[in-house]
Amino acid sequence: MLQEFDESTENFVSAVIAALEKHKKVEEIKDLRRYVLQRNVEANIEKYASWRVDQVRAQRRMIRITYQF
Repeated sequence: MLQEFDESTENFVSAVIAALEKHKKVEEIKDLRRYVLQRNVEANIEKYASWRVDQVRAQRRMIRITYQF
């Protein structure tokens, strides 16, 4: 399961970007930022999908409970 970057990872990425900027590595900075953004988007999609599955399961449980009585 994908995890969102925590604060220590964000600090590390910021430090790497600062080092790349110091050496004027523009393409590497763009690639790293794109990667971080993609990972966060993927993690958010996975979180939403998981939340949605839980919602559907809860809805089905309520339907079963309703029809039992």
